[in-house]
Amino acid sequence: MKSKRATRRPAVRAIATLTQLTMLAWSLVGCAVPSDIATGTSSPSNLSRTETRLHWIVDKLNSTEQLRGEDLAPELDTASFSPEDAERLLTYLNSVIRPQGPFVVVRFQRLPGGDDGLVALLRSRWGILTDLTFTSSTDGKVASWFFAASESIPPPATSFEEIKRRLKEISPETSLLVQRSRSGRQLTDVGLHSAEVKPMSSIFKLYVLGAVAAQVGDGTLSWKDQVVVSDDKKSPGTGTLRDTPAGTHISVHDAAKAMIGTSDNTAANILMDLVGEKALTRAVEDLGHHDPKLLSPFLSPHDMFGLTAGRNTDVAASWATSDQETKRAIIASLGEEHVEPSAMASDRAFWTQGLDWFASVEDISQAFRKLRLMVSKDPKLGEVLESTINGPAIDQLAFLSSKSGSAPGVQSTALMAELKDGTVVTAVAQVVLRDGVEMLDLRRDEISSLVADALRIASRRTSGG
Repeated sequence: MKSKRATRRPAVRAIATLTQLTMLAWSLVGCAVPSDIATGTSSPSNLSRTETRLHWIVDKLNSTEQLRGEDLAPELDTASFSPEDAERLLTYLNSVIRPQGPFVVVRFQRLPGGDDGLVALLRSRWGILTDLTFTSSTDGKVASWFFAASESIPPPATSFEEIKRRLKEISPETSLLVQRSRSGRQLTDVGLHSAEVKPMSSIFKLYVLGAVAAQVGDGTLSWKDQVVVSDDKKSPGTGTLRDTPAGTHISVHDAAKAMIGTSDNTAANILMDLVGEKALTRAVEDLGHHDPKLLSPFLSPHDMFGLTAGRNTDVAASWATSDQETKRAIIASLGEEHVEPSAMASDRAFWTQGLDWFASVEDISQAFRKLRLMVSKDPKLGEVLESTINGPAIDQLAFLSSKSGSAPGVQSTALMAELKDGTVVTAVAQVVLRDGVEMLDLRRDEISSLVADALRIASRRTSGG
């Protein structure tokens, strides 16, 4: 395949327009901003051929519509891309890359050695840095197209002490828990503020999955049951179901895979409505949350966007001090309001107002482990949980699952690995900032990488633990 990128999935960030992105790129490389870009012209006339191609790529990645074969194929060099290559690239862009957008072009430069191409540093909606590299054929078609974790990411950590130090340098408000267990025996390798309650953002979707799995287990639901995508369930942020036409049918299993695999907010809305709040509350209890009241009422992505970016943000300011009855009344007042992505703020933390989903790293680790135990009775649940990321290099790996969540001032990352000898290893971190939250955006990939390092180091200790 022509594209390579390890998937990272947390929640929602603000959107910059393509005009803003390209203006930023030009300012960083020291060039004057072309007037047609400044006025929002979609196809600037005074760019070089390579710069025009970058403009086209970013435009396609940031499109609100799913990419189609007819959009992509005519722009690919047929000597480099077979029809099968083009189809795989299309699927990869729609399912893995685009859900992380929109992308900001931080900087770009020409490739060395005279190749007709560029390497551009892109920042995703939740701050992950990605290097986009492409080359062009002699007739201007795309000859190669690669995504890779940015070389701006610091080197891997080699010890738990280094991981703790680097995380605390990002924010002193950091929690980290690394555990191993086998045959009922559990060992904690690292416990840093592990009982402290912090926002977890999209990791809440593990509890939604628990509620769905429980109803499948008792026969209330089947993974094959069909649900319908409706406009009132569509939410901005991560995922692609929001791009599908209203009335589209999708199986419960596929909706659950989208909710976990690409952190699809629309899928979460649909499944939460399907199982109901009582089932969600029961799942929070069953998966071992130490204080289920922290997730009551259980907010959906639709609710969260309405509270943080909709017309009710003034009412939401009192959320943290409101009682349960008042909170439910606030949620009811949201109705079916559609929130435009451009309304989402990225420069202030709203978790400090109680607007997020709250848990400790101990709660998250426990939820992951309990879901893994349920897989023995329900292999279909394992298909939902199993990660598609290129995870850390772990010997004797049998199963890997990941979930992360992001919001302004929040980065939560959780990884679970099961080794071939039955050892289950979990690594969970929550890093939060109250002020200057934009600084966290440039460190999200480093946080995820450090959690992966913790999982790798713990897995190597298994033979001695």
